[in-house]
Amino acid sequence: MSLIRSITHGVENLTAGARRSVARARLESEHRSLQRRHGQALQALGERVQELVVANALPDDGLGAHLAEVRNAEMLIAAKAAEIEQTRDQDEPPEG
Repeated sequence: MSLIRSITHGVENLTAGARRSVARARLESEHRSLQRRHGQALQALGERVQELVVANALPDDGLGAHLAEVRNAEMLIAAKAAEIEQTRDQDEPPEG
């Protein structure tokens, strides 16, 4: 009888651990989803601010430096994407 209790207790512990893992994974997934939504909202806000500053509908008030930083980051990202594409082209075997 002790063996059966031990096995039952072990299975219960495994089941409880699996439930906790699933619950934690669900919470982490929800957290990542909320972080993505937050990032998307910030991006949309930044794009709108940039549009308003460029259209002179919003005073610069120091936003120019931030906008320049954003533009610089966009240029660096585009350059890196082009560099990645170039390495892909070099890795592909020649046709024929």
